[in-house]
Order: sequence, then C-alpha cells, then structure tokens
Amino acid sequence: MILSDQPLQQELAAALNQVQVRDFHSIEVALEAIFIKYYIPDLVLLCLPEPESRRFCEYFLADLHLALIPVLLIGEQSLSVEVCHQWGVAESLPTSLTPDMLQDRVIKYAHTRRKWWKSLHIYAAERPESLLKTLGLEHRRSSYVERDGSDRLQHGHSENFSRFCEFLYDRLDYCRERSQHLQNYSSAQIYELGMALYLDSFQMAGHLADFFELKTISNLDSFELVIGAIPDLFCRRNLVLPLLDETGRQYVAISNPFQLEVLDILAKIFKHYELLIAPPELIEDVLNPDFHNTERYREWQAMRHVRSGISRDQLTRAKRDLFGGSTGPSTSARPAQRTGALSCPDLDAMIQAVDDSASLARQVGDSDTEERISRAHQAYLDQSVWDEPLSGSQSSLERDPEAAPIIHLVNGLIEKAHDSGASDIHIEPQENEIVIRYRIDGQLRIERRLQPQSMIKPIVTRLKIMSQLDISERRLPQDGQIPFVNYSPRHDITLRVSIVPLKHGEKVVIRILDPKQNLLELEDMGFSPLALSHYRQKINAPYGMILHVGPTGSGKTTTLYAALNEINDPDLNIHTIENPVEYSLPGINQLEIKHEIGLDFARALRAYLRQDPDVILVGEIRDEETAQVAIEASMTGHLLFSTLHTNDAASTILRLVEMGIKPYMVTSSLLLICAQRLLRRLCMECRRPYEADIGVKHLLGISGDQKLILYAAAGCEQCHHTGYSGRIGVYELLLPNDALRQVMNQPQV
Repeated sequence: MILSDQPLQQELAAALNQVQVRDFHSIEVALEAIFIKYYIPDLVLLCLPEPESRRFCEYFLADLHLALIPVLLIGEQSLSVEVCHQWGVAESLPTSLTPDMLQDRVIKYAHTRRKWWKSLHIYAAERPESLLKTLGLEHRRSSYVERDGSDRLQHGHSENFSRFCEFLYDRLDYCRERSQHLQNYSSAQIYELGMALYLDSFQMAGHLADFFELKTISNLDSFELVIGAIPDLFCRRNLVLPLLDETGRQYVAISNPFQLEVLDILAKIFKHYELLIAPPELIEDVLNPDFHNTERYREWQAMRHVRSGISRDQLTRAKRDLFGGSTGPSTSARPAQRTGALSCPDLDAMIQAVDDSASLARQVGDSDTEERISRAHQAYLDQSVWDEPLSGSQSSLERDPEAAPIIHLVNGLIEKAHDSGASDIHIEPQENEIVIRYRIDGQLRIERRLQPQSMIKPIVTRLKIMSQLDISERRLPQDGQIPFVNYSPRHDITLRVSIVPLKHGEKVVIRILDPKQNLLELEDMGFSPLALSHYRQKINAPYGMILHVGPTGSGKTTTLYAALNEINDPDLNIHTIENPVEYSLPGINQLEIKHEIGLDFARALRAYLRQDPDVILVGEIRDEETAQVAIEASMTGHLLFSTLHTNDAASTILRLVEMGIKPYMVTSSLLLICAQRLLRRLCMECRRPYEADIGVKHLLGISGDQKLILYAAAGCEQCHHTGYSGRIGVYELLLPNDALRQVMNQPQV
C-alpha cells in the first residue's frame, strides 16, 4: 500500500512492478479501506509530510494486529532511529534513494511479514471502538471469539483477573475491608496494583508466575535475544521479548499474561515456545535505550529504595554467583550472552553503600535524633548506586527494611518533632529544595532544608506506606494515620497524615497526637480558681448543653477531653461523635464520622439517642440540623458537650439563633459557654525580669507607687532561642442567668 499526496517518481514506481500496489491519496480513504473493507497490506509506504505521516501511524498502529505490519517512511530527510521508534516506523528512507534500494527494502519487509499473516484471523479481529469513533468510520462487529481451553490463560478474562486478586490478597494476608480502594485497578494495571500493595515489579512478576504456574526470570544472562522474530513496535507496545536458550529452545518473556490477544498472536507466530514472566522494567531496559531517563523508571527505583535496602551478605553472595566465587571479574565465569549484568566495581560500590547504611542502623541508639537525621540525609546522598538499575541476581535478593537511609531520615524527622513539642510537621517541596517546618507553640518555624528536591518522592512514598495509602496515586489528596509506636517504640504517638499534590510535588502535613500530653487534668488547663469552680459545677450537671468556642487550634478538644476524663465513671454511659477520633479514652464509646457513607454528626447523634446515653460529646455543630438535634437532646435529660467556631462567648447565642434555633430553646438548654485561646508561656529558664511602667500598672488596677515585677522573653538553647516554651489556656465563661433569658425571650430578639 502506498499512501502519497503526489505520484511517486517514475523510477521508483517502476521498481515496484514486481509487487501488487494500491495507491491512496488520503489518510481517511486508506484507513476506511483497512478498517471497513478489511484491506490488509503486507507493507505500507508513506510519502506524506511529517505531521500527516505521524497522524496516520497513530491511527493505524493503535490496532494490536496492525502493529505487525511494517511501515516505511519516505521523506526529504531521514528520521532518526529514536523518532522512528516513537512513531512505530520500521525505517525512514530519503527521497533520493535508488530504485534498487527501494526494491530491496520492499522485498525484505514484505516477505518476512507476509508469512505471519497467513495464520492470523485478522479479518475477524475486533477493532477498537475509540479509534473508529475518532475516525468517524462505521464499525461492523466481528465474530472473533477467544479460544476455549483448560489452561488458566484461556479462561474468561475478568474472572481470571478476579481470581488472581483473591489469590494475591490471600497470599499477602491482606484485609478485604482495606482492599476497597483497589477495586478500580484493571488487568492492564497489574503492576500499578502491585505498587498499591507495596510490591515492586519483581515481586509482582513472581506472584503472577505462581498463579499461572509459569516460570519467572529476573535477568537475561542465559538467553539470547532474537528481537527480529517479532516487529520491534509490537514488542515495545506489549512488553514482549522472544528468547532462545543455550539449547536453542524458544521462549517468549511477557510482563502481563492477562493480555490474551497478545498470547493469541504469539501462539500463531511460534509453533512451539515456552512462556516466561518478566518484570516490565527488565523488558523495557532491553527495548528502550532511554528507559533509565524516564519518569517511570525513577518512580520504580524510588519504590524499591523506600521499601528496603540490601544486606552486605546478600550482595556478597550475588557477587560470588556472578564471578564464580572470586573477588574480581572472571570472564570464564560469565555466559557468552549477557544483558545488563553488574560489573565488579558496581557491586563493590553497592556493598560499601549498604555497609554505610547498616552502620547507620546500628548506631540508632548511640546518637541523638539530630545527628541521625544528618547522617541519614548524607547516607542517602552518598548512596548514588541506588540510582543504577538492579539487574541479575540483585533483583531477587531479600531485602532488609531497616537498612534504608530514607527510613531513618523520615523516622528521625518525626522523632525530633515529637521531642521538640511540635504539634504539626510540614514537608513542603519547593522548586530546588524540600523545606521541613515544625509548628511549635502555635508558631511555624523552619527546621531544615533538604536537597536534592527529588528526595520528596521517596519521602512521600515512605509516609504513604506507613499510612497504608495508595502510593501510585499522586494526583488526588489522601489522608491516613500512622501508629508511630510500630516504627519507634519509645514514641507512643499517633500521626494524622494529609497529602496534597502541589506544583513541585506532594506536600505532607503530619499532625502529632500524643495522648500523654493532651489528656490533662482540669487543674493544668489554666482556669482561674473561680472559673474552675463554675466549670466543674456545670460539667457535673445531669442535663443541659456546654459549648466551647474559639478558632481552630485554640485547645477546645483538649479541654473537652479533660472534662470527660474528670466525669468518666462506670455509672455513666458516655458517647462521643468526632471527626476524626484523635485520642482513645478508656471507658468511653467513641464514634468517627464517615461522610462518604452518609454518617454525619446529625445522623450519629440521632442514633446515640437510642443508645441510652447519659453524656454525649458532639465534635462540632456545623448546621441547623445538628444544632436542633443537640438542643433537643440536652433538653431531654442528656448532658451534651460540643464546639462552635465563634470569636467570643456572647456571640455564640446569636450564632445559634442565626442557624434557626428558637431563642427560648437556646437559653433553656445552655448551661455554660466557654470561649478560649492559647497563649505562649515564657521559658522559665531564660525569662528576663523587668519593672512594670505606670501604664501597665494602671491597666492592672495597681497604684503607681507599688512595685510590680513582670517578665519578658529572652531566648536560650532550651527554648530554641524563642523565649517561649509551651502554651497555657485563657478562658471566658458565660453562665446564662434569668436576666439573660428574659432578654433573649423578648419578641424583638
């Protein structure tokens, strides 16, 4: 088939007299002949401008079977090999080629490919619906039917994939309730599914081989590549490698055995062959010389870095296997055909890097957190060998998850934040660096800057693994929790993780939840003696509503937990509704809101009213429905605690009225409104005394003659030179009385 916008030169046309030729002058007409009239050429000659030629290749080679047809491009300038591979063109020829050269190329490609098509039922193959829709061509559904058979590879596609997922979950002992986010993966995304289950591609290939009862390969040392047996484009698109072993036996390595149509074509090309499972990176490393420069390769390497390191003993064994037990390379120990084998210097560098990492692991208990973070960062920078592909024996080695520097770096950052009293950790990718910030005493401060900026991917991946999140999802926000005691026994804390994709990478914010620091006694909260007396009286009332108000981060939840902790008694049935549950309170029934299934505050509160409660804590009143149910609950014999976002105690009543609650119901149910803020405490180690001036004394109601000593912030090592250490609450209590109720019940209110 010749597709040209102008007639070929007379000499070139004469060179094609020995073959049957059909000329087309339009891409649409040519594609219609192929897809509608089922005209299948042995060879395609493209004599079009580059944009038109590329458009034809995209449409034509999108079909799996048509990828076997060679396409030759004739133009004023020959395209590079890389561009030919990208377009799917077998060869690019200049317009200055001789008739003999053209005739040789046509005979070479046409005769080699024609024999493949004799056994292919191409005329009945189904065409991609999306392709035909794009072309605007009418589609006639074919009668192509997959062959039946007892082998697992020939069973129903969807059923086969579902059974493999069950097989994989059972083998990994993966909880079915946690597998809901994996339901959207298809058989074409089998290795993305593996990443979501924290498996690298070599491990996933092993599971596929076990399920299909096939063999898997992790290197090509004992095979000879016979790429010419199948078109390069077909191999690259479907990740297929034809191989021969030393005895001449035919093998075909494939990364995804769920590609039934590919298997069908292979069965018709090769009469006798054995199928092998190989990781996609191993095949792409052979077919694509630029694979190491791709984003996919870097993501794969980051996944393997984060998961684990390699122990020295394992690498030494790998070195012995490769070089026949010697410490240096031995050519006699190597097979004649080798692909991607590591040289001895590479192994030595890797062993040294792992030695440094293992040394880091041994010294964890012998140095402070700051030193460990710096050492882990430097070990990551020095471990450049991890940026090289792991091939051969290394791919199948077991991993030591405690040897990776990135793990110690992440753990060290979290441990230091906890030891410093931080409430939040911000990991922010910038254009050229990563900024780590801690929120201490309500103020964000820069802890350190990390380079290179590319470290953000393994750091985020490590945190996703710890949070049991989807590591392959980088486009959508994700939230999770980490029981950090599993990774650092001396830090019994829970981490609430929020990940959001930004321009330069994913930003992570980690909230540190420490029950030991936040389950305080009421005496430690900062109440004045009179305010504490009133507060204790109200929280021990049999019914009514107590509201805590203030902006986000003002300590409302901590104060409410302290109140519940004080009144907690086996005689009381206490329920909480929270979003999320931050701390576990012994003896108290805690429920977490799940908006995705419709479990909101109002619905949970209605359910609790049928649970015979004495005390109910509602995390936040956000809407009229929740407010109405809360008011009714407090008026029917229940003590109810909740929070609102208002600036002071007095405006809380107006806020409830504006939400649609009748004023008389508000005043009848309210026992107490507590507005609060958190103020930073002066550091007791470095605070500086000074005598108050006349203005300050006047504000405090003290005579000017009386001496008054106050303190100001100074700064020392203990408080990181800020002058402050810790925070204390300040409170405003509003106790509704008869006068307030009378005013609120007036008609004009």
